[in-house]
Amino acid sequence: MMKLPLSSLWLLLLALPLPAASGLLTTSGEPAFSAPPAAPMRADDSGLREAILRAFARHPRIAEAAAQIQVSRARLDEAKSGWYPQIALQGSAGHADSTRSDGAGGVTLSQLLYDFGKTRGRVDEQERLTEANRFALYDTLTRVAQETLLAWLDAKRQQTLAQASREQLSGLEDIARLATLRAEAGLNSDSDKLQAQTRIDGMRASEAQYQALEQAALARLSVLTGDANPQLGPLPPLFAREPLKRIDYESTSAVRSAREKQRASDERVRQAQADRWPTLKAEAGRTRYINNGDGWWDDSVQLRVNAPLYQGGAINARVQAAEGEREAARAEVEQAQRLIDQSAANANAALTGAKARLRAGERQYQSAVRTREVYRNEYQLGKRSLNDLLSSEQDLFQAQITREEARFDAAVASVNYAAAADTLLDWFDIDRSAQSGDTLPSL
Repeated sequence: MMKLPLSSLWLLLLALPLPAASGLLTTSGEPAFSAPPAAPMRADDSGLREAILRAFARHPRIAEAAAQIQVSRARLDEAKSGWYPQIALQGSAGHADSTRSDGAGGVTLSQLLYDFGKTRGRVDEQERLTEANRFALYDTLTRVAQETLLAWLDAKRQQTLAQASREQLSGLEDIARLATLRAEAGLNSDSDKLQAQTRIDGMRASEAQYQALEQAALARLSVLTGDANPQLGPLPPLFAREPLKRIDYESTSAVRSAREKQRASDERVRQAQADRWPTLKAEAGRTRYINNGDGWWDDSVQLRVNAPLYQGGAINARVQAAEGEREAARAEVEQAQRLIDQSAANANAALTGAKARLRAGERQYQSAVRTREVYRNEYQLGKRSLNDLLSSEQDLFQAQITREEARFDAAVASVNYAAAADTLLDWFDIDRSAQSGDTLPSL
């Protein structure tokens, strides 16, 4: 082991490269992620943006994802600490023949000089994992927004169907009054009144069922947003947006997170391979030895080299494990792309079918409205029976239900497609980077 004079230690440490020169203060050349700009909203969003932000502030998955970013940043700082000088205190008590002392205490200083990329690899790995967790948080924001919108649509759907049942009930009550007037005039039998009342009772049961479903959907929405009494505005036109013709996988948060994990696995492979090479350090120490009341100082400055010669195959095993993790990370990227493909294809097929049903339902509804008016006039003239009039009311109700179900199915499919394409938050001009980390909204 080579020893240097103590005065040479400080000259050696001053000559060491600063942390910035070793890459400590360098930043990645990759541009920071930002969501693509969204078109300005030209219609009211019915309070959906506020509902989404409330869900962001409450959802435990977002808090968990944000905490993972803090963990990654701490581990990144830990990895960077390898570039800084390490100072330690040491002490011992008991007889030592090598120094002929009964106790010792002192301070040691060490500085990494070169380690063939071991520390650089650890830093790069943690930087990649920090980015992966950041994109994972962005993906979680999209999933929570999707969950909130689907809950809102479910509540609005049940509210709309309940309103349709009330309109149908009002129409049946008009028929019952008309049948009563004709029975009192001797134009109909009393059985028409009973038949109309039976239909009214059945529709009241349907109305109660839709109202119960509406209350259950509102309760789910309240759990997500924390709003004890959510108010549902009209269905905004943003749900009628056309889906993207092509999805850019590399711009989606799920794929970018998986891609960063793949890059982190590449760094782990390089770290494992670098373990085969030596590590060079500068070390200095000042130790006080004590023996029977007498004491003396021992100063040392050393250039230390640590090189592995044989470790029972441990390094090769670590390299193989890191390569296996890299292959798994590549498969995860492909899996993320396939999941986007599958989700987008299912949503697009559902959207196409819902739009076709909506067009057919609208035609059916308009035809049912005209049929009901004709049948009512003919019933008053005695050309139609009460069964014909009740059937026309039932056809109108079914056409209205079909139309509204198709409308909401199309809205649900649009939300699912936008979530798969990672453009859902752009509908509401929500900047994911502004809603993550330490700036999570608190409403």
